[in-house]
Amino acid sequence: MNEEQKMQLLKEIQIAQKTKLQEIKAVADDDNKADINGRTYQLSKMTHKQRLPFIQYFNDVQPNPITGLSIRKDDLSVKEDMLAPYVLFENATLKNLPNHFDKYPDDYLTYIDTMFMVVCFPVLKERLLGTQG
Repeated sequence: MNEEQKMQLLKEIQIAQKTKLQEIKAVADDDNKADINGRTYQLSKMTHKQRLPFIQYFNDVQPNPITGLSIRKDDLSVKEDMLAPYVLFENATLKNLPNHFDKYPDDYLTYIDTMFMVVCFPVLKERLLGTQG
């Protein structure tokens, strides 16, 4: 891959990241409701203390700027278990719908990526968006 191709790839990644952050902000601004494949998932109200494990996890999986290593490896099942008590689907928490993603497997990755960041968004929005609020 030549330098021009690398720069183009970097630009595409930055655009994708910006688009995803705009989607996260839109969900946060819409009472924490995410429409995924025509189904609505809603994050219930959370206290700061309830958000802290999510923030810690988020920080732990970020690569160290010097070593490039993370404290913890990202794990979808951990995120799923963390989210389940706080996310509603058709007025039931996903914790009470253990086979939900057997029925809607195509929602899974978008659900994890979106809802996890929606939980973190109030605390990390300035860092993520690079704005002052």
